[in-house]
Amino acid sequence: MSQRLIKNCILGLTFIVSACSLLYELLIAQTISMLVTNSIIWYSLTIGFYLLALGVGAAAHKNIIKGKEDFIVLINVELILTLLGVFSVISIQGAYSLFSRLWLDQVTSGSASSANASLIFFLIVFAMIILIGFFSGLELPLLIRLANKFSPKEPCTNRVLGMDYFGSLAAGLLFPLFLLPRFDLFAISFLTAGCNFFVAVFLWAFIMRLKKPRKILLKRLIFVLCLFSLLLFSHAPIQQFFLQEYYLGSYRGYQPAKGQEVYSSKIERYQSSYNMIDIVKRPAYLNPLTPTLLDIYSKREKPGNDFPARHMLFINRDFQFNTDTEEVYHEYFAHIPIVLDRHIPARILVLGAGDGLLIRELLKYPEVQEIIHVEIDAEMVRLAREHPVLLKINEGALNHPKVTTIIGDAYHYVKNSRDEFDAIYIDFPVPNDYNLSKLYSFEFYAFTRKILSTNGFMVFDATWITSYHSPEVPSATEDINSWPIFYSTLKKVPFESVVPFFVNLETDKEEYKKILRSAIDAVLQKGEHEDFTTAYRFMVKEKGEDFVLSKLLKTHAEKMQQGFIMVKNIKEPKADFYAVPNIPLQVLTAQRVRRALQFPNMHLKEEQPSKVNSIVRPTLPVQLSIGGIKLPY
Repeated sequence: MSQRLIKNCILGLTFIVSACSLLYELLIAQTISMLVTNSIIWYSLTIGFYLLALGVGAAAHKNIIKGKEDFIVLINVELILTLLGVFSVISIQGAYSLFSRLWLDQVTSGSASSANASLIFFLIVFAMIILIGFFSGLELPLLIRLANKFSPKEPCTNRVLGMDYFGSLAAGLLFPLFLLPRFDLFAISFLTAGCNFFVAVFLWAFIMRLKKPRKILLKRLIFVLCLFSLLLFSHAPIQQFFLQEYYLGSYRGYQPAKGQEVYSSKIERYQSSYNMIDIVKRPAYLNPLTPTLLDIYSKREKPGNDFPARHMLFINRDFQFNTDTEEVYHEYFAHIPIVLDRHIPARILVLGAGDGLLIRELLKYPEVQEIIHVEIDAEMVRLAREHPVLLKINEGALNHPKVTTIIGDAYHYVKNSRDEFDAIYIDFPVPNDYNLSKLYSFEFYAFTRKILSTNGFMVFDATWITSYHSPEVPSATEDINSWPIFYSTLKKVPFESVVPFFVNLETDKEEYKKILRSAIDAVLQKGEHEDFTTAYRFMVKEKGEDFVLSKLLKTHAEKMQQGFIMVKNIKEPKADFYAVPNIPLQVLTAQRVRRALQFPNMHLKEEQPSKVNSIVRPTLPVQLSIGGIKLPY
C-alpha cells in the first residue's frame, strides 16, 4: 500500500470521525430538548461544553499517547466513542427516568429523596457531552500525526483540518435533512456509533498488514461488536421501555383491577420532518372518580368499545389533547368567539390544528362555506385522516368537502396570502422556545390582520394567561403571567378589541357534590382503591366532607383551565346576554360563556412596549429556567 493511499485513507477517516462526533452532540442536544424547556438554550449549552471538552482533549493528547503507538491509541479511542455513542441517548433517557422516579416519590410520599433529582439528571447529561467531546478532541491530533507520518515531504495538517471541517458540515446537514425525519434518536445513535466502530475495524485491519496486532485489541473489538449488536437489535424495545417510563411512570405502584395490566398497550410513535408524534393509551384512571367528574361537566357519551377512551396525543412530548376531555377545550375555542361576535363566519382560516378537532367543531355550522386549513406537518394530517382513534374523535373533519388542507408553514402563508377571511383560528403548540415564539409575534399578527375582513375576528389559545383567572379556581401559574406580553403585542399591531376568555368551569353546585357523594359511596363499597379510600377518609375526618367534595371539583376544574384571546379590527360594545348557538354542544352553556368572561384581576389597560413579542426581540417564552425539566401530563 503506497504512502499516498494511506494518507488519503487517513483523510477519509478524519471526515467520518468528525461527522460522528458532531452527530453525537446534535443527538444529545435533540434528546435534551425533548425533555426540558427551551431547546435553543440546550443546543447552545451542548455545543459550548462540547467545544470546551474538545479543546481539553486536544491539549491533553500528548500526555495520553506518551510512549504509545498512534494507531493503537486511535483504535482504543474509536472503541470508546462507539460505546459512548451507543449509550448517548440511552443514558440521557435513563437519567430522565431516574429523575421522574425520584420526583414522583417526593410528590406521593413527601420524601426529600428527590431534592437533587434534577442535579443528577444534568450531571449525567453534561458528563456524556464532555466525555464525547474529550475523546473526539484526541482524534484530530492523532490523525494529524499519522497523516504527516505518511507524508513526510509534504505535511498535510491543513488537509486534515479541512476534512475535519467538511465532516462537521456534512453532519450538520445530514442530521436535520436526512436522519431526523427518517429515524428515531436511538437508531441514529446506533448508526453513528457503527461508523466509529467501522473506523476502529479499518485501522485494525490496516495495522495487520504492517505488523502483527496485539491480541488485546482483537478481544476489545469482539467485545464492543457483541455489545453493539445486542443493543442494535434491541433498540425498539429499549425505546418502548423509555416511552412507557415517560408517559406511564405515574402508574408505578398502581394496583390494577383483576385482569388489567398497567402497560396495557404499546405507545405508538410516528416521526416526521418536524415532529415526534406519540399516541398513548393510559390503562386506567388513577382517580376512581374521574369518570364521574367527566360526566358532571360533559354530556358526551363515552361508553362502549368504539369510543377511544383514555387516549392522549403528544407532539415532541408536549401534551396536545386527551380524548376524554378534548371537547371542553375545543368547544370553548371554536364557539365562544362566534357567540361574542354574534355572527357565523362564512370563510375561515385555520392555522395548525392538524388533529382536526377544532375543524370538527367549526363544521357544525351550516353557514360555514369554506375552511382553509394550513398545517406544516403532513404526517399529522395523515394520522388525522387515517388513524382510527383520531378519525373517530374528529369525525372525519379533514376529509370534509368544505375543508381544503394546505401543507405549509403558517407564517409564510399569512405573509404571502392575498385572500380575505371572516375568521382566523390559530392552534399552535405552546411557545416554550424561541422557534415557536415567532408564531406569537407582532409581525405574525400584523400579517393576520392584513387578511382579516373588517368585521372579522381572530382567536388563538394563549397559554399562561390563566393566572388572571377567576379567583374561584386559583391558577398554578401565578409566576409566569404572559397576559402583558400578549396584550402589548396585539395592541401594537394594532387590534382595536382584545378580549381574553377562559375555560372556567363552575365548582359550587350542590348537585355536583351530590353526584360525587354517590360515586364515592360506590367506590367505598367495592373496596378496590385502598389508597383513595384511606386518603378520602383521612381528609373527611380532618376537613369535613363538604370541603373534600369542593376540593375534588376545584382540582378537576383547575386541570381544565385554558386561556384564549379573541381580537378584532373594530371595537364593539359588550353584550349583556350571550346565547349559545343551536348546534350539538357537549359542554358549553350560556352560563359557562358568562363565566368564561369573568376575570376580575385582568387589570392591564395599556400596552407596555417592553413586553411586545417580536421576531427581532422575543419576549416569549416566559419559562426560561435552565432547570425546567418537563413532566408528562
